[in-house]
Amino acid sequence: MITSPREPKQRQEDEEKERVDALASVRFIYVGGKELNDVGDLLHCRSCEFAWLPGNMVSSIATLESLTNIRLLDLSYNCISFLPNETFWSGLR
Repeated sequence: MITSPREPKQRQEDEEKERVDALASVRFIYVGGKELNDVGDLLHCRSCEFAWLPGNMVSSIATLESLTNIRLLDLSYNCISFLPNETFWSGLR
């Protein structure tokens, strides 16, 4: 079977879309002590209500502003150097 160069790229794009769509339904996250330094993919977890991320190397949580359903956010023992403005915090339940 002959495939065009576009087919593998399209397959990659489809797989990425499926991954992002799957993250949209995540409601609970626990990633503790894994030396995580980037929480960028969590912006796709729009249904997330509980996020425990203790003991990592997270320095910025700006991308978490999209988590509008968050009820509990544990960022203890991280290296946070910047906090979002009060709009972020006022949106928490």
